[in-house]
Amino acid sequence: DQLVASSGMSADSVSRSDGFSSSEVVIGKRHLNLLPDCKSKSELEPCHTIPLLLDGFSSSEVVIGKRHLNLLPDCKSKSEFEPCHAIPLLLADIVWVAVPEACPQYILAVAPRPEHESSDGHSDHDSSSEMDEREQRMLWPEVWLFCVSCDSGSFQSLLLELGSRGAIHWDFDCDYRLSEKPVASGFSGAVYTGEARSRVGHQKVAVKYLNQNQQNPEELIRSEVGFLAQCRAHPNIIRLLGVVCSEVAGADTGKQESSEDDSSEVEAGATTATKTWGCVMEFCERGDLQMLLKSQGALPKEDAFTMACGLMSALSHLHFLRVVHRDVKAENVLLGSQGQAILADFGAAAYLDDKVAMAKRSGSPGYAAPEIINGEPYGVKVDAFSSGVLLYLMFSGRLPFPGPSPGARLQQTMRCNVEFTAVKGGRSFPYAMQVLLQSLLSRRPENRTSSARAFEVCWQQLSPDSQDRLRATGAAFHALRGPARRGLE
Repeated sequence: DQLVASSGMSADSVSRSDGFSSSEVVIGKRHLNLLPDCKSKSELEPCHTIPLLLDGFSSSEVVIGKRHLNLLPDCKSKSEFEPCHAIPLLLADIVWVAVPEACPQYILAVAPRPEHESSDGHSDHDSSSEMDEREQRMLWPEVWLFCVSCDSGSFQSLLLELGSRGAIHWDFDCDYRLSEKPVASGFSGAVYTGEARSRVGHQKVAVKYLNQNQQNPEELIRSEVGFLAQCRAHPNIIRLLGVVCSEVAGADTGKQESSEDDSSEVEAGATTATKTWGCVMEFCERGDLQMLLKSQGALPKEDAFTMACGLMSALSHLHFLRVVHRDVKAENVLLGSQGQAILADFGAAAYLDDKVAMAKRSGSPGYAAPEIINGEPYGVKVDAFSSGVLLYLMFSGRLPFPGPSPGARLQQTMRCNVEFTAVKGGRSFPYAMQVLLQSLLSRRPENRTSSARAFEVCWQQLSPDSQDRLRATGAAFHALRGPARRGLE
């Protein structure tokens, strides 16, 4: 199956031209010529000419990279060439159409989205008639058309690959029916489930919609989706399937307008004046770790170490990328199909080199590290502290810093006095886990062990059978070898 780049053209080439309401398209030798809609077209020059071939060669091969669609020249030795075009996929608009009984069978349009829109979330190009050509090109730099020859299954796989890199699926409502009520909600947004309307693709997905009271919603969704797209291959990090965006509220979105008696859903409601952004992710049927601990209490030793390995492998991967999660807690650890830990909710994540983002204080009372509470400089060791709280909770069934209120839990955290008394049923903390917890829950970040070292400790406690079941988790961790992994220490 091969993709062939048909054209690279500016989107404003096909926009409505001044002085007439429509145009006729005539295929020339090397261009699509758009002629004004008038009786005597022979007297007029084309109002737009759209090149059909890329400069310098007649065709190109398309390779899906980590963040881009890379167009390579059609030559015998492609390894000698850099991509002639790299089309960014993060928040790129994706539209496609099937062509029955033809080759190619599909035409796919990819439109990279500018990084900034107006701060109120409204689309700046709504008033394009008042902008000059240069401004319009800055808003919509280009649209790429691809002719795709493959069967329907392969094409769906292609769309999934594009979605996992943050592309927007405008046909999402045609493929999935969302639940009327959210299955979870928080400060940043609400999570709905989506049921597939056909047997093609994922049968059930989770969709996180941002709350409408968020400032700069596109910037927020770009940030969270960017982290998920970068980590999409890790087995213990929630899998991104795509991005959804709409400007019209409707019943199918599960975010209906609320009456006066139902004000609880106003926050998640969409309006025709504001865009509604959401990210589509894999759905974890088993729920989250908080639900599991609430139903059965402390986990058996083997299960707790298994869960800890998945969490620490995910955090090691993030820290290698110089990303700090900043909200590790039981509610944000989902249970995979085999019961493995899946780290989710990257709404608070930040790059260590992003000074603006790192100046903000993020975390949940009872999990947040002392340096976060004190307003001191911090780094990836805040995740180590939070993961220590979570490991303590898994082994004991209780938080190490309890309290009747968030303020009380913060005060307990500042003291960092951890008790390792016997848990319910007379079971004591394993010695290896107690040593590890004393390090992770140290008040001083420089005394805390790294996520990489914590993984190694937990991995050594697993039985051979458990290690075999966690092959993907172990492989993901051991891929961070040599100098790369030493940088995590």
